[in-house]
Amino acid sequence: MAQLGRLEQVELREAWPTEASHFTPWLAKPENIEILGALLGVELEVVEEESSVGPFRADILCLDTATSDHVLIENQIERTDHTHLGQLLTYSSGLSAVTIVWIAKQFTDEHRAALDWLNAKTEVNISFFGLEVELWRIGNSEPAPKFNIVSKPNKWSRAVARASSGTSSLTENGRRQIEYWAQFSETARNRAYPLTVSKGGPYNWVSAAVGRSDFYLWASTNTVKSSIQAGLTIAGSHAVERHAELLEMKDEISSNFDGVLEWSETDSELKQRYIAVPAITADPKDRSDWPRQHEWLVANLEGMHKALSAKIKALN
Repeated sequence: MAQLGRLEQVELREAWPTEASHFTPWLAKPENIEILGALLGVELEVVEEESSVGPFRADILCLDTATSDHVLIENQIERTDHTHLGQLLTYSSGLSAVTIVWIAKQFTDEHRAALDWLNAKTEVNISFFGLEVELWRIGNSEPAPKFNIVSKPNKWSRAVARASSGTSSLTENGRRQIEYWAQFSETARNRAYPLTVSKGGPYNWVSAAVGRSDFYLWASTNTVKSSIQAGLTIAGSHAVERHAELLEMKDEISSNFDGVLEWSETDSELKQRYIAVPAITADPKDRSDWPRQHEWLVANLEGMHKALSAKIKALN
C-alpha cells in the first residue's frame, strides 16, 4: 500500500510572528494575493499596504481588475474582536463601491453573524467576506496556507437586487440580456482556461479581468446591427501611453493570437483606447444561436487573454 503522510496543523505565529511586519507583507505578494483572489472569484491587484481610510489604516488596499472597485483587506492572526469590526464599518461608510475582506485565525459566532447581517442589509455594491486562515504541513514539509470562507454575500439575492435596482420591471430586452450573459458565463466556467467574467446584467456587454486595473476585456452584443464582438479596453490617465507601448509589440501579440486584431481609438475626450476582434454577424435575439455565439466570444476572450495578459502586466 502507498505510504501516506499525516496532516499537522501549524500555529500561525510560527510562520508570521506579527500581523503588520510578517503576515500582511506576505499576503500582499502577487503570488499570495492570487490565492486569495482565486478563492473570492476575482483577480486582485495590490495598490497599497497600510492604506488610510478615515481615521483608520486598512492593512491592504486592492483593486478588482475586472471592475476597478476597491477591495479592502483587514488581517488578524488572532480571534476576531469588536475593534476590527468597527474598522470594517468605517471602511464601508467611506467608500461607495467596495469589497471588505476580514481575515482572522478564528471567527466568533457573534462576528460571523454580524457579517451575515451586514451582507443582508447593506447596499448591493458593498460586500463583506469573512475568512479563517490556517497553516498545515505534512511531515517535515514547509507549512502551507489554507483560507476558509465563513461568511460571504448571497450572490443570487444580490444579483436580483442589482438587476432590478431603480426599476419596477425589466423590459423584454433587459430580461433577455440577463439570460444571455448568464448562459455566456456558464460557457466560460465550463472551459479549462480560467477567465474571471463580471456578472452580466440587463446590458449589452460584460467584462473580464486581464490582470491589471485600467485594462479589461469585454464581450458585447448589438441587436440593431445583429452582431457580436470581443475586445480589450485601455482606460485611465495613461491609456494613450500604454496603448502606444502595446502597439510597439503589435507583431508579436498578433502572432500569438489566432485571428485578426483591430487597433483603434475611441472616445478621444476620455483618451480610452481599445484592441478588438472584428465583429461578426450574429443575432443576439436568436436563442437557438446562443451556444455558437457564446463559444465564439469565449474563445476570442481566451485568445486575447493569452496574447495580452503577460504584456499588460509587464508595462511600466
